[in-house]
Amino acid sequence: METAVKLQQILFSKSPMLLTENQNECNVRLLKKFYAINFLKRRADQIIINKTFNILYS
Repeated sequence: METAVKLQQILFSKSPMLLTENQNECNVRLLKKFYAINFLKRRADQIIINKTFNILYS
């Protein structure tokens, strides 16, 4: 664990931008996953509601 921390400190001292770019890239990926999951949940809810209405009013 100490080695990883030391490596991170060396990386950051050499190039702080490198570390923040990687962090930003990671955050963007997480956001995309979050939005994709929310989109799929909404889509599933829509399908369930449509099927329910079709059953009720047919």
